[in-house]
Amino acid sequence: MSIDDRTESLEPSGSQSWSIDDAESLYGIKRWGQKLFSVDADGSLLVHPAADDRTIRIRDLLSGTHAPVLIRFHDTLKHQAHRLKRAFAKAIRTEKYSGSYYAAFPLKVNPYKEVLNALFSNWDEDDHPMSFEVGSKPELLIALSLHRGKRFILCNGFKDRGYIDLAIRASKLGKPVILIVERMSEMQYILDQSKVHEHLPMLGVRVKLYSYGEGKWASSSGENSKFGLNTMEVMKFCELLKTEGLTEQLRLLHFHTGSQIPDIRTIKRALVEASQFYCQLSSMGFPMGYMDVGGGLAIDYDGSRTREWSSMNYTMEQYARDVVFNIKEICFTHKVAEPNIISESGRAIAGPHAFLVIETMSVVAKSSELLHGFVSHSAPRIIRDLREILDNPGRYNRLERLYDARQKRDEAFALFNLGYLDLETRAAVESLFWRICMEIHGTLDESKFTPEELWTLDRSLCEQFICNFSVFQSIPDHWALDQRFPIVPLQRLDEEPTVNARIVDITCDSDGEIHDYLGELEHNQTLLLHKQKEGGDPYYVGVAFTGAYQDVLNTSHNLFDRTNEMQVWLDDESETGYQAVVNNDASSVSDVLRNAQFESGELVELMRKSLDSYENLDDALRADFVEEYSRQIRNTTYLEPR
Repeated sequence: MSIDDRTESLEPSGSQSWSIDDAESLYGIKRWGQKLFSVDADGSLLVHPAADDRTIRIRDLLSGTHAPVLIRFHDTLKHQAHRLKRAFAKAIRTEKYSGSYYAAFPLKVNPYKEVLNALFSNWDEDDHPMSFEVGSKPELLIALSLHRGKRFILCNGFKDRGYIDLAIRASKLGKPVILIVERMSEMQYILDQSKVHEHLPMLGVRVKLYSYGEGKWASSSGENSKFGLNTMEVMKFCELLKTEGLTEQLRLLHFHTGSQIPDIRTIKRALVEASQFYCQLSSMGFPMGYMDVGGGLAIDYDGSRTREWSSMNYTMEQYARDVVFNIKEICFTHKVAEPNIISESGRAIAGPHAFLVIETMSVVAKSSELLHGFVSHSAPRIIRDLREILDNPGRYNRLERLYDARQKRDEAFALFNLGYLDLETRAAVESLFWRICMEIHGTLDESKFTPEELWTLDRSLCEQFICNFSVFQSIPDHWALDQRFPIVPLQRLDEEPTVNARIVDITCDSDGEIHDYLGELEHNQTLLLHKQKEGGDPYYVGVAFTGAYQDVLNTSHNLFDRTNEMQVWLDDESETGYQAVVNNDASSVSDVLRNAQFESGELVELMRKSLDSYENLDDALRADFVEEYSRQIRNTTYLEPR
């Protein structure tokens, strides 16, 4: 077989036995999907917004917009909120717990209007599962405007006089505000403003536990946390309340062990310690009544059910049982009445509701095509040496062949830098080198021991799928914290994917790529995707579970800003079974420039003045350029659809 004949044999080929089950297994859809995603017989990704039999083919939603687009499934928000409420209701019944449960949504997780409207509007008041948790004045302003009925407003975070004054005024009007003290210096503001308004709302105290969290946010808990009072400060706080005659105002104990806690044992340890705090305060004569267990309830992003920090080794239902059981046990020991339980499980509620769709714009692959004239025995020696390595795969083991090929490539580059090798020969060396690497990688067997250096060829040989989005804008936690997100094609799931790929964005930054994918390995640097068809339909890829924190942490790197956005909710009376509205188009260039302190009108005028300096410029050409310049300022920051 000649080198030219072997070109096709090095390309991976699809299997005729490929099935939908294979696709669901490869991309882990059943593991991380939580009954929210599946694949239909045509190989298209389906979403089950309410985790029931009602489905939407995600690709059908794109007819009303274009990628990149963030799709929000309102029914998923409600499903997650109700699931949490049902989990605690069942745990309370099972354990014969005397207290009640209240869920609070932390606005820092996702404060956008569409999300909060879905969570706090159009509910039966008696059945409403959510209260508010705020950590800043802007969040408090939002919560106060949306608040209805008996839902709590938990005021966390560092507070100045204005924050405290607003909370006290709202409480005096009848809103159930609980001011949670994070540091002793806040108490002076609270006392001063309570005297001004002759009113003091319920108070809570956040305590620093000895128990540490786990994962990326472990530093937000434990003795070195910047939030909460240590044991000595708690004692001073209690003395101050007694001195001021405010003993009856302390009603809540709050603690927080961090976000995305993967190990249930971490949660149990914190619960035991915090319950001891609660019982001690109750025994000191404070009425208490509420225990806020904070956040920490994780999402199983990778579906592995492990202690890996992108996963969790427990379920939402197990979390609720352990919270109820451990609090009950400690209270029983101290003969203290069981408190009402509040949790701030914002990630678990909001994370699954958002789904980012991105489109592949082009593909960059390593070239192994041989140049004409470099297949004969008269070729330069370095070319013949590389051909010898390629033609004789059985002469040495794979690692030796890889080392030899790398050595020859390095020699060629050194000769090129010294001026002894022409450009055409360098190109031939590169092509042969990648041809050898492909051949070696194609012989690897997962069932046998293989040196890690050979497996890392994956990243070197993979194709770059250039997709129309920004990692920094849409999934900043991946860039900043190595957070894994589930990624899956929207179509062709009935075909075997044969291309080792990595997804890169359109920012001018080497960090602008997805570098870790779900899979059996701790760090999977590539993802199997489908070979792109020349002139075929757009190839879409979806990133799931982006609803928590990604909206508020995003950055406008390279001035790429918010994507198109779509709101979707089930409607059994609709012909399609759902309604979809694009109500927040992608940020325009003018929006982003305004954030950079450039007004679009000012730039257009500066452009006109700049053109005035060009002599003998055709007026029609000048006007046409200014018109196009103005149009692009009104355009989206992302690439236009193909």
